[in-house]
Amino acid sequence: MTQVFNNTRHKNLRRMLRKSMPEAEIILWSNLRRKQLLDQRFLRQYGIGPYVIDFYCPKLKLA
Repeated sequence: MTQVFNNTRHKNLRRMLRKSMPEAEIILWSNLRRKQLLDQRFLRQYGIGPYVIDFYCPKLKLA
């Protein structure tokens, strides 16, 4: 089975979602960026299949 991650068809959607974040998500990202939480790297607006998730930690497999 082939899994599709960060499909290029959803690139504009992910970009739009990053630019129009609600206040709660802005606060969340102020704590997640630069490995400030659990010393782990988090990605935002990550695409998995047909879905776009708000955050993803590859090492912990946490979305």
